[in-house]
Amino acid sequence: MRPTGTNHYGSVMSTDQIPAPAEAAPPREHRRFGVRAIAAGLCLVLATLLLPLGMVGFWGQRTLTDTQQFVATVGPLASNPQVVQSIAESVTEALTSNVDLEAEVKKALPPAAAPLAGPIAGAIPTFIEEATVKLLSTEQFQKLWTGAVGTLQEAVIAVLSGDTSGPVQESNGEIVLDLGAVIEQVKERLVANGLTAIENVPIPPAADTQIVLLNDSQVAQARAIYNVTVPSAQLLIVVVILLFIGSILLARKRIRMTGIVGIGVLIGAGLLRLLLAIAPTALTNSFTGTPWETSIAVFFDTLTSYLLNSANLFVLIGLVLLIVSWVFSGQKYAVALRERVGATKEKPADEPTATA
Repeated sequence: MRPTGTNHYGSVMSTDQIPAPAEAAPPREHRRFGVRAIAAGLCLVLATLLLPLGMVGFWGQRTLTDTQQFVATVGPLASNPQVVQSIAESVTEALTSNVDLEAEVKKALPPAAAPLAGPIAGAIPTFIEEATVKLLSTEQFQKLWTGAVGTLQEAVIAVLSGDTSGPVQESNGEIVLDLGAVIEQVKERLVANGLTAIENVPIPPAADTQIVLLNDSQVAQARAIYNVTVPSAQLLIVVVILLFIGSILLARKRIRMTGIVGIGVLIGAGLLRLLLAIAPTALTNSFTGTPWETSIAVFFDTLTSYLLNSANLFVLIGLVLLIVSWVFSGQKYAVALRERVGATKEKPADEPTATA
């Protein structure tokens, strides 16, 4: 006989009609971030933030502080048309500005040819510029430039480290390059080649032969970067790489963290590439109205070419990490791809047919 019960209407009902008690819902798992997860996140954030500085420090150690590498990088600029033209314009301006060329030409001409002084004086700047370009294109100047570049590198490092002697000097908080010696050599060559009208033209004072390489705010930034990166330049990029690896090893889901690390690498390298893209425009604006307006960007791009290649390499590494993370993830297309690749490897080769 089946046990019975009553419902709320008082009628009798069997045990088949008594609803079973509802099963207790499983307790919800609260997602907690453990020590490993926090440590992995900190490693990732630090590595992402330090990556641009690590690349700049490594580049500075390899290019700026290494005289041989600096010369090898900047040396080819001696044959760059824009740089040669900028130097020629600077020399021409230094030898012709604030000088009465017509009066100097009259002194060199006989009285009967005095009316020709004006046209000759008007053609002298063009002649000086063309002659300077030809002089700068000679093999002798190429050797002179190579030596000057080595001196420039040593002088810039000396200024950034506090020494103000040499051709690159710090004046009123600015780093300036004195072209006085170059202008004097060019003048001697031009006079020797027959341009006696400028023989008595004095070499301009230092203030008129200097090119501002960095203004006061840029000097402060450059010195801060130099002081921070040089002592740790060789180790910082290694520390960054170890931090990225550590974030993967500390994570519980390492495949997913590998992809996140790839994103971090892309962010760090992308930020550096963005700064390298903006910097030439800012430099060009600071040289507006000077002969170096068009060539300063060429100089910057050449000097930072190694740094740009390093940034591109890290962008490629970031993309590879993202792809690897996706391939080994649980995403259905990634799983299907792995199964297809595995099936292809396990498929037995066709047996050769027997011959009679």
